[in-house]
Amino acid sequence: MLFSIIVPIYNAEKYLRRCIESILAQTEGDFELLLVDDGSRDGSLAICQEYAATDSRIKAMHKENGGVSSARNHGLDNATGDYIMFVDADDYITPDTLEQCRPYTPEYDIVKFSAIWVASSESKWPFTIPAAKHRKQYIKQIISRKGILAVWGGVFRRDLFTKNDIRFNPNIAVGEDWLVSATLAYHSKNIKTIPKAHCYIYDRSNESSCWNNMNVKRAIQQLEVVYLIRNMIPSGYNAIFRKQICRILAQDIINTFGLEESCRAMTEYPRPIATLGLWDIFLLAAGPKRKLLMLKVWSRCRQLKLQQK
Repeated sequence: MLFSIIVPIYNAEKYLRRCIESILAQTEGDFELLLVDDGSRDGSLAICQEYAATDSRIKAMHKENGGVSSARNHGLDNATGDYIMFVDADDYITPDTLEQCRPYTPEYDIVKFSAIWVASSESKWPFTIPAAKHRKQYIKQIISRKGILAVWGGVFRRDLFTKNDIRFNPNIAVGEDWLVSATLAYHSKNIKTIPKAHCYIYDRSNESSCWNNMNVKRAIQQLEVVYLIRNMIPSGYNAIFRKQICRILAQDIINTFGLEESCRAMTEYPRPIATLGLWDIFLLAAGPKRKLLMLKVWSRCRQLKLQQK
């Protein structure tokens, strides 16, 4: 078996048939499809079982609700293919997706392709990943949050997961796949990017998706991811990490939830606070306003932390 396609599912009956049909329409047929129902309360499981009864390549699995990371891990535990692909239940892929990847599978550990963003039936636009000539350049892109950080949009040699004990962290709801993407890239030997292949259709219209239900505690988990990636990857990328810490704090957290709420929430997460150090602020390649904002965050978090003692 060449490909194992893992689809984590939770209350996705509105989109699920579209997703499954897009996978069954592949021009490359050497795959198994693992449908992992994560304790859905709608008709998702019945749809999975219906398809599994008609195609021997499909495995319909059911587990208690534990989140998308838990569902993906369950799929990994049951996958038998040489390469892993992830497709979210509310998304779908073009018929030539596996065919585009297959020529590169004997040589490359990771094959990544581009996507099409869909906001509505009238609003679609291509998202083209940057080309990467070598592994180090790709790792730099991942750390810089360029390209596709999610695990969908590519295939990964299954040995990367098994030999390096790579799994999704169920305690991280935002950025969990960014962490896995970076970990897989770090442990890989070579990576192939196919910028011109817009194979993955990412549907952003799902109102129940994590990104459409963001809160400050979820947003802060991105700093936890930076902390974990920074501790994993050897030195040489510190300037990029500083820039990403700044961007996450300023754009994703403070601009959305305000300085006071953000700092109070960060005191509950010691490692995200540790991610931001005074030395990082002083060395940050940014203007005085951005540095002053980072100093305010650092100072206010320390004050709140001292008040808790």
